[in-house]
Amino acid sequence: MQERYRETSSKRFIQAARLGHFTFERLTDPGDSERVRAAVDALVASANFTSVAFSDSVVYKNWETQHVIGTELWRNLGLAIACVAAVSLLMLADAALCALVLTCVVFTLVNLAHELFRTYYSVSLPILFRLT
Repeated sequence: MQERYRETSSKRFIQAARLGHFTFERLTDPGDSERVRAAVDALVASANFTSVAFSDSVVYKNWETQHVIGTELWRNLGLAIACVAAVSLLMLADAALCALVLTCVVFTLVNLAHELFRTYYSVSLPILFRLT
């Protein structure tokens, strides 16, 4: 055990370092967080460190959550609408009636998603109105 410690004790590597401090301005648009994060990552990448370097902040987890929720929300709503369209077209066999059913389902899904996020997560859904 002691020999192993002697072998590695002369080879010490820096595992983490803190290189400065900066603050973000207050962001008003939900899309700003993605642009700011990309700009910070580009700044770190342009520093040409010899090893892996990245930035980390407490606010990044909120930005990442917002991005994932926005992406998955659109995907899941699209899949739900496609499934309802296929089943209603199969069962009803009428394109006009299928369009009416889809209109009702789209309005219901948008209302449900908005109420869910407003009530349980105490946030509005500007993601819903942003085209990604």
